[in-house]
Parts: sequence; C-alpha cells; structure tokens
Amino acid sequence: MPKGSKKPKENKQAGSSKPPKEKEPKLRSLNNSEKGDMEKYIANARTSLIHVNEWTTNWIHCHGESRTTAALTWHLGAMRCSDGTYKTVIRMKEGRGHVSVEGTLRSWGTERPNIKKVLNSYKREFDIEPTSSSESEGEDEN
Repeated sequence: MPKGSKKPKENKQAGSSKPPKEKEPKLRSLNNSEKGDMEKYIANARTSLIHVNEWTTNWIHCHGESRTTAALTWHLGAMRCSDGTYKTVIRMKEGRGHVSVEGTLRSWGTERPNIKKVLNSYKREFDIEPTSSSESEGEDEN
C-alpha cells in the first residue's frame, strides 16, 4: 500500500444475514408539568383524526388533534421494525427533534395494529375516557 494511503473501510454489514437493528428511541422522563401537558394531548387526540399512511422502519409522527391544546407538541410515534414487529411510543418535540416518553414504548408483535385502537389503549392507560366506539369502530385504518 503506498505511503499516505488509507486502508479501505470494511463493510461489516456485507455478507451479514442479519437485518440492520433499529436504534432504540432516546427515552426521557417527564416532570409533572410535562406529564400534565402530555395527558392533555392524549385527552384531546381523536381517533377520527389519527392515521398512519405507511408503517416504515423510521418513526412516523401521528398527531390526532385538529388544533393543539397542549403547550408542547406531542405525537404518537409508530414504526414497523426490520424484524416485522410494530412499535408505538408517545413522542415530545424537543429542540429540532423528538424524544420518546419513558414508559410509553409498546411492542405490538408482528400483526399491524389499528392506530385508532392504539390511541385508545394509551387513553385507558392514563385513565382518560377512550374515544367513543362509534367514532373509531368500522373505520379501516393502518
């Protein structure tokens, strides 16, 4: 190898049969004010306004509100992992990106979940009345 030449980098992925592993989301705990604001978002999110166009291996941000009522910006994050599993998490906009809320990451297995039912499960978890079944039932949703 000529002097001053750099050794070519090896592609560790080449020939590997394992799919690339998704980065786990950065999880953040909330203070009481942020927790109250997140619960306000969840309470005002409507199943008729939330949808996922396509589940991908990157986090998709679903809003669920026509007009935000919370002081901070919140989303329901949805992702299909390379191993075929589906995950959701509540995400908060922070600076130029989003952080995932500690304790809200859910794995739904390999069958694509109905995002409307996912939203209602988060509502129940935080003791918020789920959106009425008449609003969410019978709607075909990714």
